[in-house]
Amino acid sequence: MSTTPHNNPELRALRDRVTAPSSIALPAAGNGLSWKPVTASDIGPILDLKRAAGEIDHPRSLVMRDELEEEQRTNGHCVAARSATSQPSAYGGTRGDRDWPAQC
Repeated sequence: MSTTPHNNPELRALRDRVTAPSSIALPAAGNGLSWKPVTASDIGPILDLKRAAGEIDHPRSLVMRDELEEEQRTNGHCVAARSATSQPSAYGGTRGDRDWPAQC
């Protein structure tokens, strides 16, 4: 990310142009999916999900458990969608502070 100041207000980062809402409703998308905030007990299944996706998206890198634990510990704004089998089918979130880009 560039640290060069921009004079044009439309070139500033979105986070500098709008105020984030104080809360966001959980997604309702996905037939048969149940969305909930991620807890420490979700780390293992989410790690499996991220590794399965990573085999296709990033075949030369591997998500490590400690990275995911740190992400959850410092983030706390992640949700996971679970199917009828209780396995996570989707995972996402955002970072709350202004000094770090969106994560998850």
